[in-house]
Amino acid sequence: MRQVAVEKFVYKWTYSTAILYAATLVTTIGYGNISPKTTLGKISTVIYALIGILLVVSWLKLVGDSLALLATQYYQRLSRCYRRYLKEKKISLREEVDKKVPFWVPITLLILYLVAGSLLFATWEGWSYIDSAYFSFITFTTIGFGDLVPGETTITHRNGRSLICAMYLLFGVMLTALSFKLIQEDIDRIKSRLLQRLGIEHVHLSSIKR
Repeated sequence: MRQVAVEKFVYKWTYSTAILYAATLVTTIGYGNISPKTTLGKISTVIYALIGILLVVSWLKLVGDSLALLATQYYQRLSRCYRRYLKEKKISLREEVDKKVPFWVPITLLILYLVAGSLLFATWEGWSYIDSAYFSFITFTTIGFGDLVPGETTITHRNGRSLICAMYLLFGVMLTALSFKLIQEDIDRIKSRLLQRLGIEHVHLSSIKR
């Protein structure tokens, strides 16, 4: 039903619309509501996508690693300050300072960012909060079914809603990449501890040295 409504809407290309189109193209979201109509536009899209997708994949990996390192360093500083505060108050704390950011930290940030987007798109598009949250999640994970897309109220708005939407989507994808990176580190750490307890990792390393 939503797709039919989008097809009836004829939009005009603007700079903000083009930015939104480029963002959904290089992130492989591809809603389908904005697409080239001319032969030159289609050829340019293919060339732009081939180059852009490769760059974005490399960029997301770089950003994910860099943000994970930055978040870890900042978290360690906060942990040391917290332990120093407890020491001054003469409060004992048995646990050591965790050198890695807990997975729930980026997940919480992602959820808060998703909730903010839900409020935004619910206001702009008239969607329910559930549909808005669903749209944000499908977008951040680059699934992009296309059943819910930024419609006429966003694309034709003169105050640059398309630009805001594009920036929101890009930051959301970046935050998702950071979350996945930190979750992967937690999973690898748990797996390493489990293998060490079972003695499997030691045997594996010994066999490699031989």
